[in-house]
Amino acid sequence: MKQFTLLFFTLLAIQCSLQAQDMITYGDTIRFENDNAFISIDTSQNNIWQIGVPQKNIFNAAYSPNRAILTDTLQPYPINNNSYFQVMVTNQNLPFFLFPMSVFLEFKHKINSDSLKDGGYITISYDKGITWDNVINSAPPFVGFFMNTNIYSQSDTLIDGKVGFSGTDTSWKTTNIGWPLMGVKNNVVYDTILFRFNFISDSIQTNKDGWMIDDIRLYAVFYSGINEKQTMSLAAFPNPCNNDITFSFPLSNDTKQLSIFASDGTLVYQSKLTSKQYFRYDSSVLPDGIYVARLLAGNGSTQLEKFVVKH
Repeated sequence: MKQFTLLFFTLLAIQCSLQAQDMITYGDTIRFENDNAFISIDTSQNNIWQIGVPQKNIFNAAYSPNRAILTDTLQPYPINNNSYFQVMVTNQNLPFFLFPMSVFLEFKHKINSDSLKDGGYITISYDKGITWDNVINSAPPFVGFFMNTNIYSQSDTLIDGKVGFSGTDTSWKTTNIGWPLMGVKNNVVYDTILFRFNFISDSIQTNKDGWMIDDIRLYAVFYSGINEKQTMSLAAFPNPCNNDITFSFPLSNDTKQLSIFASDGTLVYQSKLTSKQYFRYDSSVLPDGIYVARLLAGNGSTQLEKFVVKH
């Protein structure tokens, strides 16, 4: 598993106003060159998903470097097929503190199927596989909003009324799906999110290659406007700070947990707070850099605030 790293869309220059900027952090990238514990393939007799070196007419090379996952590495996809492979997302392969509040999945893929008949679609489960929804119809039990790039639409109908990718596109496409902010619902902890890549075909043999996928990448996004989407108001001042920083939040009797993370996701401080509206932290112990404070309330709501330490 690759070590994740934190990147920023915009550099924080000293001469610029040091207000919160958008940031992105990467988790695991699954390239299918080695076994991966977070990938599982449908074990039914109908399954046609295989991991290996593509050796088909159109699907004759992986995206990088040698292996991919596709609907059979050698043969065209059969008729009357319905099979899947599954990607599990946890805080082990997206180990930054934003999980599960922000989850994105990116992948490279090609499709070669009977247009508007056979094809592939993606479903998601928040309850460890009990229920599944097409990602474009999903109503997650979170406070968040769905974002996507190069995903199918409601008019891209396959057999059985499902919607998904179909037709032929021999160039590698990049698709992103996910939620830039998923505030955890009260009293519920989601430690696992499952994505399924499904392929279906009808009763007419077309001798086409099917669906090929490579380089599945997991990441999270933290937007500077995140505070406006939360119900609990966490603020930090002064920002940037030097020897100390004060956090403010609504006065309440419930127990709150304040955590501070470095830009690489390392936890540098954590404390339980009760019946406080302000908390002063000695930031002189922190090296110069960018940090994120996370306030977890007793009811399960979460608030994030980014701040800068500059000595």
